[in-house]
Amino acid sequence: MKKVLRIVVKILYDHITGIVSGLIVCFIVGASEFTPIKIYSSVLKPIIFSYYSGWIVFLLLLLFVCARYLRSRYNYSSAETIKCVPRFNSNRWSLGAHENRTITHFICKLHVTNISEVNIFLLTAKLERHKSDGWILVQHHQNNMFGSYPILPGHIAEVHISFGVMGVKCKKGKSCFSRVMLTDQLGNHHKIDKIEFLPTREKQVEPPGPPSEEINKINDPIEKQIAAVLQAEIDRYKNCGRRVGGLGSIQTTYKQQTHKGVGGDSREPDSPRLQSICIDPNANIHSDNALILTKYYNSLKSDDKDTFIKCILKRLTKETAYAVVGYFIIFVCFRIGELPKALETAKSKLRNDGAHCFSNVLMLLDGLLKYEHKLFTSEMLDEVEHFLEGIDEYTFRIHERINVVRTMLLKKILVSPD
Repeated sequence: MKKVLRIVVKILYDHITGIVSGLIVCFIVGASEFTPIKIYSSVLKPIIFSYYSGWIVFLLLLLFVCARYLRSRYNYSSAETIKCVPRFNSNRWSLGAHENRTITHFICKLHVTNISEVNIFLLTAKLERHKSDGWILVQHHQNNMFGSYPILPGHIAEVHISFGVMGVKCKKGKSCFSRVMLTDQLGNHHKIDKIEFLPTREKQVEPPGPPSEEINKINDPIEKQIAAVLQAEIDRYKNCGRRVGGLGSIQTTYKQQTHKGVGGDSREPDSPRLQSICIDPNANIHSDNALILTKYYNSLKSDDKDTFIKCILKRLTKETAYAVVGYFIIFVCFRIGELPKALETAKSKLRNDGAHCFSNVLMLLDGLLKYEHKLFTSEMLDEVEHFLEGIDEYTFRIHERINVVRTMLLKKILVSPD
């Protein structure tokens, strides 16, 4: 009851001007003798001052107040500067806690297109069903950073909005529906109706993997250094792994831009030009961790180099915690000239790992053929083709790139036969 009274008081307070105006109009219409309304007074005066006059005035005032309230709440005279489309299957809700109180957390993800001719800044966001203000993050127009960035004219940006509402607002395992309203810097309001917020998926408990190697218990100094760098690479892969298109510390530089992992493989459709390999002479794949191990290997004596190769290949198996960085071991072996041994070990001990470890090796090999094809000899290509025999996993474009690299080697021989 108290809540209803508070709402009534708020409406009366917010619309006192309209109420007073309505009372004045009713009084004038019912009592005035002025000529312009005398005709109407003769008809309305008996009704207004009849037995039901009180109820009539009350109903008129109630309709007047309700009309003003609904207009103030729903009628926005705004210019359309953006178009908003909810991101498919990405709007979620979950339960949390704050100061011993339960909070329903809503995450809204939108694709927003600026259809105006000026930069648009999104200033506020409201979850109207629960009357909650949200925190807005807009994607930068050149990279994957999110912040208070503008949406440029004609550009599409991904927008993430976070809402926190006190209490449990959704049933367990059920979807919630609500309207979201955005306001830009020009004061325009933009509504997205009936957004479906799905319940957050419960995290699946992954089975424990092989235990991590205790470096302090390794006696051989060479093996100890290798294990330390490999474990550092494992941490890098956790932060930038296949889930985000990365391969740990592996990066690719071409066209004066650096990309995580081995970059993408976008192509121009229906084009006759060569797209299987990168013709940029400065393109390369690099890794700071791999550079450290490569320099360390080059500093060793001949016998110690054999120990290095033995120790690093011993960890290229799905039975160890280093399986997730098998791609890294392959890359280091490529740099020190031991790629055939590494590929043979990966094929026999890393296949069918069930966690994309062997697939990451294939992805790296595909990237090496694309960006560093000049380092491959005909014999190395033979070894790669032998490695691919019997592999039933997706091999990316390795076969295609091998044929192109062989063609480039033949072209090199014809140009300089000596």
